[in-house]
Amino acid sequence: MTEWMRRTVGTGMVRLSHRLMLLMSEQRRVVGVELSSFMLQSRYKLVFFGRVQRALELIALYEPRRLDRIRRDVRMICGISGGPNHYQHVDRMIMLSLPGVLYGSPAELAMTIIHEATHGRIIDRGIQYDVENRDRIEAACVRQEAAFARCLPGGEALADAELAKLERPWWSDQSLQEGQLQHARAEELPSWFIRMMERSFARRAARAAAAARR
Repeated sequence: MTEWMRRTVGTGMVRLSHRLMLLMSEQRRVVGVELSSFMLQSRYKLVFFGRVQRALELIALYEPRRLDRIRRDVRMICGISGGPNHYQHVDRMIMLSLPGVLYGSPAELAMTIIHEATHGRIIDRGIQYDVENRDRIEAACVRQEAAFARCLPGGEALADAELAKLERPWWSDQSLQEGQLQHARAEELPSWFIRMMERSFARRAARAAAAARR
């Protein structure tokens, strides 16, 4: 199977799993934004809806125009059991990882939503998340978080702390691949598919290492 075929199969598997999860999920609309419990266990659904609602209400209170953009740009905000937060461009969905929802403050959760929504706006402008652009894209997303934080009472320290994270880049190939694997495991995709992902990532790493030695 070629690399292109593997990626095509992988995208198809993810999209199919998303469709099935959405059909089975509980959904709500709060402040004009669609929410889905997606793959969360029943005991976490009310917590997810409540905490995401508080985060969105915070955006509505301090930056209503930003919330209007999120309503236009994001089809749905979904809960996932684990793995990193991310924006799913194919379905225009923000995926929020449960640990961050449970343990982050409403302000931090609002900033995460803003970060991922900014990814969506950048992709919609035709800017791809490739190696050459990652630094600038992540910096742009974090700056939007910081801009929102500065609108909050006493938010300067929160903004400065978020900007400081850029000094420790989290967007290397290895980190992104590990995030994809965490997400696949959280979605309980078949073990054979996860092994296929692992082999594909190992081949990419070997090719990159060989190219670096030339």
